[in-house]
Parts: sequence; C-alpha cells; structure tokens
Amino acid sequence: DCVQGRRSRSLSPRTSAPPMELDTFLYYWDESDGPQWQGWWITPDRVGNDRFFAFSRGAAASPDECRSWRGGDRSIDMCVASLGGGAMGVRASGLGFEGVYERESEERGHGRPAFRRTRDLTAAEAARIDAASAAAPSTVVYSQQMTLADLPSSSEEAPAAIAVGVPLELPAAVTPAAALEWVRGGGEEGGQHAGAAGSPPEEAAAEPMLRLSLRVESAAELDQVVRKEAAERLSLPELSDEESPLPVGWVLAERSAAPVSGTVRRFLLLAAHQLEEELPESYRSLPQVRELAASLRRLVVERGFTLCVWADG
Repeated sequence: DCVQGRRSRSLSPRTSAPPMELDTFLYYWDESDGPQWQGWWITPDRVGNDRFFAFSRGAAASPDECRSWRGGDRSIDMCVASLGGGAMGVRASGLGFEGVYERESEERGHGRPAFRRTRDLTAAEAARIDAASAAAPSTVVYSQQMTLADLPSSSEEAPAAIAVGVPLELPAAVTPAAALEWVRGGGEEGGQHAGAAGSPPEEAAAEPMLRLSLRVESAAELDQVVRKEAAERLSLPELSDEESPLPVGWVLAERSAAPVSGTVRRFLLLAAHQLEEELPESYRSLPQVRELAASLRRLVVERGFTLCVWADG
C-alpha cells in the first residue's frame, strides 16, 4: 500500500482525530516530486496518502530533528522525540495522532525509515517529551564552525558539539549586512558570537587553496556527492557580492567540527530551507535574505553553476 508515484493532488489537512483503529504513519518524502513535498509527514491509512495530519518541510535526517510542524495553513504545537529502540514519540497537544510510532521498513519512507503508530504515550513518556521540548535551546545553527548546510546526513554522524548557535532573540534593529553575516556564519563586531566565550581567536586568514571545482550543468551532476573535510569550505562563486568577493564567492558551508558529505542538491536545498524557515522573522523577511534563498533554489532548477571546495593555504 506504499504510494511511490508523483503526487498530483493538493494535500488537505485532516483536522479531526483519527479513530483508534486507523493506521497512522510518520515518514519522509524526498524532493523528487518537487521541493514543496520534501519533508516529514504524518498521514492516515498509508504512506503517501493525499490527506495528512502534520507536515514538517525540509531535509531533516530524522523526524526528531524537525523544528516546526504544520497542519495545513496553521502551526501545530508538536514535538517528536526518540524513545529508543527504533520508536518515536509524538506529542501534539492531545491531537488524535499523538502516540508512539514504531519503526517499519526502509522502503516505505523514500530511503529513510517509516514509522507506524502502535499505541498511546504513557504518562512517563509524555512527561519525558515535554521536558525535552522545554529544554531545547531556541537557536539557529549558523555559526563560525558550521552552517546548516554542513549538518551530517544522519544523527549518528553528528558531533557532540555541532556549532555555536545564533540566539533567536536578536535586537530589533537588524541591518541587511548584519543579517547576511549571521547567515554566512560570521559573528558580531570583533568576529565572535556572544555565545562563543572562550573560543580561540582566529588567526589571520591565509590565502585559500582551491581543492575542487565542480561544474554543475546536468541533473546527474546535481546529484553528485561532494565531501568537505572539517577544515574546508564550500562556496558558490556565482553568488559573489561585495561581502563575499571572488574568487571564493558566497560560502555555502563553513569549516565544520567533522567532515561532511552530501549531494550538491542537498547542500543547496538545505541552505535555502534554513534561510526561509529557520532564521528569526526579522532576518528572513529581509529582501536580501529572500533573494539569496531564491537564488539557491534557482541554481537547483536551472543549474549552470560551479561548486568549489576550498582548503586553507
């Protein structure tokens, strides 16, 4: 009963609680049918149903990494947390699809595991999820160490300390230059984030060395896997500007805590998603930030660009 074909109908949210006898699934749908479908879904009856209870857009490797969920045009106060043993707990303000979802086979989730609701949450499990949700830091993972495009493809690969986060509570007066500096992974004046006390000062920047220049003209090249070592950066010369001059251009992925691999498509779409969804509203509503996200998506569709891997000189 797995639906793997192109979705052709507009999805409409199902707002009523599902009957207890109704199977409910949590699964990932990739971008092959268009970026508007990419993300984690909770649907009744089957994987790929054209009706849904909740959706979190993006390329998160696991549903417990999703930051926000929607039911149609409204946000849902919802949290997904791993309960161990291949199970996910869904806490959704008492909505009918809340419960424990057990892992099923890989084939039902576009290459990632799918989960089926098997029972209600116990009081202890609900309290555990609530505590985890309350303790979660309100940060966006753009930093001097790693941009969101740098995130490992699975939670198992994630280093213990991924990055210095950017607080969501930012000054109301935000300039375009400051916003794009946060996006690129830079800090405040002086080059350090407020939360990065104790971080070693950066040495004077050496002339970067180009290790790889990949011209992307075809869909096959867009899906080519690129590996970036921890001390390396990925950049897009086509998006160069005064703040990001040639030869490097706009830095798509900064130096990171660990090596990172991913397709060219994934790097671009994940960065665009974070610009559109994860930045504070005062930042993501800026015309420069919107144009940057649109440019990344245009590169995915139109191709004809160069991805560069830079090592320190």
